[in-house]
Amino acid sequence: MALPAEPESDERNFVTYVNRSLEDEEEFHFLRLEFLQRLNIVNHQVKLVRLKSDFQRNGRASQTQLDSLSVTMREYGMADVGGRFPVV
Repeated sequence: MALPAEPESDERNFVTYVNRSLEDEEEFHFLRLEFLQRLNIVNHQVKLVRLKSDFQRNGRASQTQLDSLSVTMREYGMADVGGRFPVV
């Protein structure tokens, strides 16, 4: 079993990889975080749908719910870092 790489070695490898990918104009595939990004977006959408349902069913919105709405909308708007998934 191999020992984990030293942190300094990892840091150099990251920089080397990024420099090489820029020089070669390579499409950036190293971390492939699309799954996590989509999961995060869906999570925010579900929260928003539930809040909307509560507002419509109860005909009112508590301050706690409005605060939750504000935070969730802000996070939802920022969730689309790559610009590939519509968040509106």
